[in-house]
Amino acid sequence: VDTDSGTLIPEVSGLLQYRLTEDVFGKFISFKCIPIRDDGIVDEPRTCMGQERVQPGSPRLLSLQIVETTVEGSTLTTSFDGNQTEVKDAATTSYILSVDDIGFFVSVSCEPVRSDWARGPIVLSEQIGPIIPGPPTRQSLKILGSFVEGQRLSFIASYSGGEKGDCFYEWFRLESNGIKDKLLNADEFLDLRLEDVGRCLELVYTPVCKDGVKGSAMCVLSTAVSPEEPMGVELVIPDCCEDQIVVPQKTYFGGQ
Repeated sequence: VDTDSGTLIPEVSGLLQYRLTEDVFGKFISFKCIPIRDDGIVDEPRTCMGQERVQPGSPRLLSLQIVETTVEGSTLTTSFDGNQTEVKDAATTSYILSVDDIGFFVSVSCEPVRSDWARGPIVLSEQIGPIIPGPPTRQSLKILGSFVEGQRLSFIASYSGGEKGDCFYEWFRLESNGIKDKLLNADEFLDLRLEDVGRCLELVYTPVCKDGVKGSAMCVLSTAVSPEEPMGVELVIPDCCEDQIVVPQKTYFGGQ
């Protein structure tokens, strides 16, 4: 650097070529040669100094390839020497294959960019594929609704594994002694009843793809169902007759 004596690069001593690396950017390069005749006579060393500081070369990608498997649901990553790349509008070096990719080939392009924003030529990787469906898998499962008597529950489940088929879902009521009662009146929705008050509910979801292949079941538990505020739903005085006791017909709602 400027007027200092310089630092020896031992790994290239004795060689007539030196490939410049990024750690010499902004510095001067010198080459010193000591002439020696075959009989061992040594002359004074000569030094040649570069006239300009080393400048960074144009950015370019040395390699680019997609790694991981070509199965739906897998995360593809790119392996390259350079900056991050965009894959399917994602500004990261990874991309999760979706059902829309099944049957297609996938490739990735990358534009190398230097720290000073100089850009190099865009490189396109080899195509991989075709993408095949992954096994039926549930990514998430969540019960929707309020756990209060009289409310209606539903659920939301994310699915991957090719085209979705008729998936199985079952609702269970958990008794205090650990016994599970299957709720036969439940469908995609579950209306909470008096029998559910004070108990937890369990939803078991089994993903199934269109060709009938089943995935692993997933279950989710609710908190204990709370009773609704007490209220009178109906109050009717029946037909009255002389000498008969009148008993009103009443309907109660809201726990016991």
